[in-house]
Amino acid sequence: MVQLCSCAAIDQAQDLNDWPSLSFQQTARRVKREKKKKKKKKKKQKMKQKQKQKQKQKNTEGRNETEESVCKRR
Repeated sequence: MVQLCSCAAIDQAQDLNDWPSLSFQQTARRVKREKKKKKKKKKKQKMKQKQKQKQKQKNTEGRNETEESVCKRR
């Protein structure tokens, strides 16, 4: 009978010990997910910046070509 009580106490202790590890795992998952989101957001910003730069360069090239063609016409 004493063994049953100790087994129950051990089971309870193990159950209590599972909670912190579970919350730690949840926290770890959340941190991982946040890092992934941050990385994705940073990548998206970088792509937008590159696209803006390309568009700006394209617009500038277009203006330069028109200026040259105007000079050639004169």
